Amino acid sequence: MNREISQMEISYGRWLQTLCLSLLVFVSSCTYGDTDRYSAKGKGKVFISLDWKGQALSSKTRFYFYPSGSDTPVVCEGDGSGYEGVLPAGTYKMVMINSDFENIYLQTDKGYDQAYAHSLSASGEPVSLVTRAGEPVLILPPGNFYGTGLADVQVDGSLDKIYTVYPRKLVCSVLLDVKIKGSEEVSAIEGTLTGVSPSVHIPSGKASYNDLVAVPVPLSKQDGGHFRSEQTVFGLTPDIDGEMSAGQNKLVLDITLVDGNGLKNELDITELINEAVSGDASGTVEATIELELVIDTSCPEGLHLQLVGWHTGTGSAGNNRKEGLE
Repeated sequence: MNREISQMEISYGRWLQTLCLSLLVFVSSCTYGDTDRYSAKGKGKVFISLDWKGQALSSKTRFYFYPSGSDTPVVCEGDGSGYEGVLPAGTYKMVMINSDFENIYLQTDKGYDQAYAHSLSASGEPVSLVTRAGEPVLILPPGNFYGTGLADVQVDGSLDKIYTVYPRKLVCSVLLDVKIKGSEEVSAIEGTLTGVSPSVHIPSGKASYNDLVAVPVPLSKQDGGHFRSEQTVFGLTPDIDGEMSAGQNKLVLDITLVDGNGLKNELDITELINEAVSGDASGTVEATIELELVIDTSCPEGLHLQLVGWHTGTGSAGNNRKEGLE
């Protein structure tokens, strides 16, 4: 009987010891939070909150954290609301992008100040790596791209860090309406717009205008002699004082006539683009160009394309109308 009591006392003692250890662990976890545990390991927790300000919310985001003095980032995946995670303690610079973009090559391995998004050439190569031979490189239109940067992110174990950043739309839409008097003679039009930015600096959102490129602007036929195109680019004119020189932006039109003949025309639309961009506050550049097919026996096709007017905006609305241009 005494032996059974002793065994019960031993079992009770072990149970009590286990309970005390469990309570000690619980009390410890309540007394010393995550920040203390991270601090002991030389790490810290960081929260990056994204405020899209009414823009389309992307479900896939990516964050590049550049440690102080390093060009090699720590890459972290996030979602539409932002990022929450643990990083080694230190000072960082941060670049954020959405990761479901189109036709873009990212340069993120040369540090925060050189974090760029580059266009892809029509052959699929990064435009920054393409050898140029006089003519501007034809690119694929960059699409659905947002990003921003933060120059000072502090990570330590003493306090969770919360930062709010505001993604910018880093591509702009270009809507062109081409109205042709005599359009019954036209079967199809393919266009190319020159003077386009090849890349954008992600943290600042500023487009680069070194080595300008060209983008295709396929024009679909509408009713009433209209042809319409919508395209996306990083930028069309540098943010500088004064107007751009003539020839900065050209619209090259390759026209197929109903009889099978072709007609090519090059229009300098620099002034139109300048005014359309300066009046834009929505990230969309809209312009209408009015042309006329006129009889010209000196041309092999017997026709000549003449520019008769243009205005910013599409459809019949607009301003800055220019008449009688040659």
